[in-house]
Amino acid sequence: MSELDEYHQNLIADIRREADASGVFPVEAFFDRMTERLTEAGELEVADRAYYQSGEGGQRLRIDGYAGDPRDGEGVLGLIVCDFADSDAVQTFGKGDVPPILNPLIRFLKKAKTEEFRDSLNEANPAFQVSDLIITTWSQVTKVKLILISNRQYIGRDDTVKLAEIGEVPITWSVWDLARFERFDRSGQAREDMVIDFAKDFRGTPSGTPSVAIGRGS
Repeated sequence: MSELDEYHQNLIADIRREADASGVFPVEAFFDRMTERLTEAGELEVADRAYYQSGEGGQRLRIDGYAGDPRDGEGVLGLIVCDFADSDAVQTFGKGDVPPILNPLIRFLKKAKTEEFRDSLNEANPAFQVSDLIITTWSQVTKVKLILISNRQYIGRDDTVKLAEIGEVPITWSVWDLARFERFDRSGQAREDMVIDFAKDFRGTPSGTPSVAIGRGS
């Protein structure tokens, strides 16, 4: 058994125990456990769970949490989505799987910026809280940071993943997959991000194309 397989088996067992003990879904226990790692790694300062999902296909909206008030983070709005596979075996995903995971999060952001969407929700709905925060702070948001956390192994090697756009505010995204969490837990190393600014580094790229932040070897 490889180190990654062993790490995954221990992680899944822990997630299932924590979910059962807390009376939450496994994906919620996964969110809580792995965002603790993200704060330790310096990827974000705080993470609040805020699960919301609606629609299907190209209309699907999804968010699992957010990284606090952007006014406390130099105008950076951090949004988190989980890709959780409740499987005993290590699963993989590649660059073609990234847009179907992240685009529902971007669509949620677009909707959440509108008072119409916010006011259609019950105030007790976590999405109401996120939408209200986004509406209140949007004029001060300088960057949107999308964080994909997964217990699958990311095997993509191409950073030119096409995502939806939201206008003038730049988007970055990072993948924290099973292998990256395993490396962090084993070594205690913090982020290994490389950031690509397409507009700056590749002439002729349309403005508004999001930059990418992705863990080396993830």
